Amino acid sequence: MSESGSRIDPRAKWWARWRVALRIARRNVWRARGRMWMAVLLISLPVAVMVAVTAVFWSAASPEGTAHRLLGSDRSVQAGVDFEGSTLIHQSASGNLVSVVDGTAENDSRTLPLETLQSWVPAGDTLSAADVLTQVELTPPTSDLTDERGDRQVAADLLQAGAPVAVEQWAGTDVDVPGSGEGLVSEDVLADLGCAVGDQINFSAVLDSRPDVGSGAIVNGTFRIVGTLDSSEEVIVGAGTFTYDRSRIWDTATSRWYVLGEIPVSWDDVKAINTSGFSVTSRSVVEDPPDVAQRYSDQTDPESSLLAGGSTQEIFVVVVVILAVFAETIMLVIPVLTVAQRRDMRTLALVAANGGDDRDRRRIMLSYGVMIGVMAGVLALALGSLLGGVLALGVLGTGVFLLPLGLVPLCFGLSVIIGAFSALFPAATAARLDVAATLAERPSMASRLARRRAIFPVLALLGAVAEVGGVRFASVPVVVVGSVALLIGLIGSMPWVLHLAGRLSDHGPLAWRLALRDAIRQGHRTLPAFASIMTVIFAVSGGLVWMTSHDEAAWQGEDHVGARGTVFVSSQARQGPPGALNAVRERAVTRVEARFGEGSRTEVRGSAVGFGGTTVAVSADIPFDRTCPSEKASADGDAWTEDDLPGMRDLPDLTGDPWCTRWLTPNRFFDTSTMNGIDPLYFVDDGTYLDGSGLVSEDEKDRLVGVLREGGAIVPDERAVIDGRARVRVRDMTGSAGAAEGTGPKSVGVLDVPAVSWDGLGVVILSPQAAEQLGVPVRILGVLVSTDRSVSPVDALELSAQIRREVPGSMTSAVEQSGVAVLAPFAWVLAGILVAVGSIAIVVGLAAADTRPDLDTLESVGASPGMRRQFSVCQALVLSVHALPFGMAAGVASGAAIVLTTGSFATEPGAMTPVIPWIPLLTLLIGLPIVSVLVGAVLTPSRERLMRRID
Repeated sequence: MSESGSRIDPRAKWWARWRVALRIARRNVWRARGRMWMAVLLISLPVAVMVAVTAVFWSAASPEGTAHRLLGSDRSVQAGVDFEGSTLIHQSASGNLVSVVDGTAENDSRTLPLETLQSWVPAGDTLSAADVLTQVELTPPTSDLTDERGDRQVAADLLQAGAPVAVEQWAGTDVDVPGSGEGLVSEDVLADLGCAVGDQINFSAVLDSRPDVGSGAIVNGTFRIVGTLDSSEEVIVGAGTFTYDRSRIWDTATSRWYVLGEIPVSWDDVKAINTSGFSVTSRSVVEDPPDVAQRYSDQTDPESSLLAGGSTQEIFVVVVVILAVFAETIMLVIPVLTVAQRRDMRTLALVAANGGDDRDRRRIMLSYGVMIGVMAGVLALALGSLLGGVLALGVLGTGVFLLPLGLVPLCFGLSVIIGAFSALFPAATAARLDVAATLAERPSMASRLARRRAIFPVLALLGAVAEVGGVRFASVPVVVVGSVALLIGLIGSMPWVLHLAGRLSDHGPLAWRLALRDAIRQGHRTLPAFASIMTVIFAVSGGLVWMTSHDEAAWQGEDHVGARGTVFVSSQARQGPPGALNAVRERAVTRVEARFGEGSRTEVRGSAVGFGGTTVAVSADIPFDRTCPSEKASADGDAWTEDDLPGMRDLPDLTGDPWCTRWLTPNRFFDTSTMNGIDPLYFVDDGTYLDGSGLVSEDEKDRLVGVLREGGAIVPDERAVIDGRARVRVRDMTGSAGAAEGTGPKSVGVLDVPAVSWDGLGVVILSPQAAEQLGVPVRILGVLVSTDRSVSPVDALELSAQIRREVPGSMTSAVEQSGVAVLAPFAWVLAGILVAVGSIAIVVGLAAADTRPDLDTLESVGASPGMRRQFSVCQALVLSVHALPFGMAAGVASGAAIVLTTGSFATEPGAMTPVIPWIPLLTLLIGLPIVSVLVGAVLTPSRERLMRRID
């Protein structure tokens, strides 16, 4: 045989070495199944969550899921039809997007061609109408609005349906369809009415408030309650309970027709009915969309993409969060694999003694990580499918659960990548193994926590400087890079911190000194733990600063009827005898004061949407020469797009213009701001409300109250005030919603009054004299109550429901942040503590096995029996106490830098400024060590290991 023929193929040799490595790794994996399952679970859980979330979104966005969402689960429902009020429309395949081609949408002059609709339905199918009335007034038959029972008047939305699909779409659950003259009422409405199942209820709805419509715009009826709903302020009645003219378009009434039968509605049928102004959601079209060539060129379906509607920033944030989760997972798995590498050092040395090289030892550890990754991929796919199915079918009700085929290789790929990356650090250590010392049972490997390198403190300092520079020059990438450098520098500086701690604790408790020395010497498991804990604390602290700053900016950017801690009390009924409405408010105020203590009461007067008959709004005119350039462009027909709004730093001509400080003036007649349950159009005050609201500082109070006492007005935009006066205009809002394009509310009065600007509220505040001269109605909108004990956000969670149960017909709103905004930071802290404690538990559990012989030796020479538990507790404390302050400080600094940088882009009021959430941070600072102590105590070995029997 020739010399060349005897050579081994390099590829066969390479595979042979990997095969040996895989065989050794497989044996080691099954020898230590506890560590193996710990690593498998750590890898599989985040991958399983990703699989479940992706599958749920995929199922919801699939054609089957879209059809279920739009038309329900009954496949005999072929289509839903809506009238758009135009002669020709184009629609997307799902019917969600509609564009008018010929005619004007919602034009009151058009009537519904019911004959056309009936003739269009495929032969064999039938039509079933569903009617929705909003702002329906419900009263018991015995209610009399002239006496004390007048408060038993409740507003709700009402559905009249004859097909189960309409009820399913409305209620979100499968409930029986009531018969004619019967109704299902939500429990809150039932309680407010003081009625029970079996009672009769009267209802009345005004379909159109225009005086020229006449009595045809009013619907009255009666139904008997036959059941309840879990929803809020909703009523469902059976078909035939009331009738109204469906051939017209009304302000507060809409109808939809469902096509029922076995014959599907094709895309050609949809296009045919589009010519008459109907949009159609067809099950067969949604599940089998037409080709692009057959669709309208100006219509697409955004729901066809999983990332539809997400901005580039949102997608970037999602990707960063996913990468951060996987990086944290890798840091959690590294200690497990490094312990496995230490336990298998003799095996690795024997491989080297039998001809293996550094690469073979590296292959064995990489094979270990890959095999764990494969097992984690199988488990993640099973768990993700189970979790996704429960979420999709049981919780979200998508009606279908689909697992994309691409998720299978992605699941395995991510799991293997995480396992391989987690094994890189142990593999590099295995390659540097001292074979002779290991075989002689004298292994010596320097701990990474024993090496103090000056580069890391320098890197941390450079990261802090980069953050300051990023804030100074408003560069988000520089701030992000600086934050990452600061975190890495602090993690790498832990040897300096631990050595300093060791010097300071020379005379400390023995258990603490042993735990600290063990943490330094066993850097293969404690360094990844420090990195994991500091990363989590960094993210939690920075997230808290961002979350709190964002919530505070949102609070400051919204209008509130009073200061924090006050309560605004009004009645659900917006119209009715003043005596009855006042009685409801008085009883509700008494209940509030009984709970929080007596205080001051201030009536809030003016007008709001839904209060009374004719609706008028008040605004202040802005001279054209004080108008922002963008608004002038809009007047010329060359409007700025949404991408050009302030906040984009490339608009110096706008940000530098003194008249562009408020892009949209909130006091315009078409922009009413909801505050504490009302949509105010204007306020009327003689200074009493402002003085008692707590919204005005002492420095501004004299200026604002003074102009009201002079008979003037307070306007929210400084551009409207010229030489101490402003022109206040009254506009009639009646019927404006259905006005033709290019027309708007009609001006019915103008008054030149003394005025000052104040942006604390986004509406005009008139003095009583100005209101009288303008002829605008003045109504009591509610009562602002300032109690002895300020209402907290926790109180606000249940206050409204409780007062409503005690005083039916009342509406109570605490002027405070929502419970979600208050509880979210603490939930974020709890999640961070759990993840950090997971890292601590892994390290303490691994250390318990490694240090058991040493502890047994200490006990044999007279150490206290409690030393074992004290040592475990101190190990947990060493990890948490040393990582917590540095991670928290870096997180708070980085979060503040991000807030300052992003806040500098905003030019409108309410831009973000850093807010430090001291209470959640203190909770984290105190809670993590306490939980760490508990974890250390729980993971203490319960008894000594039996070393050998004495014969």
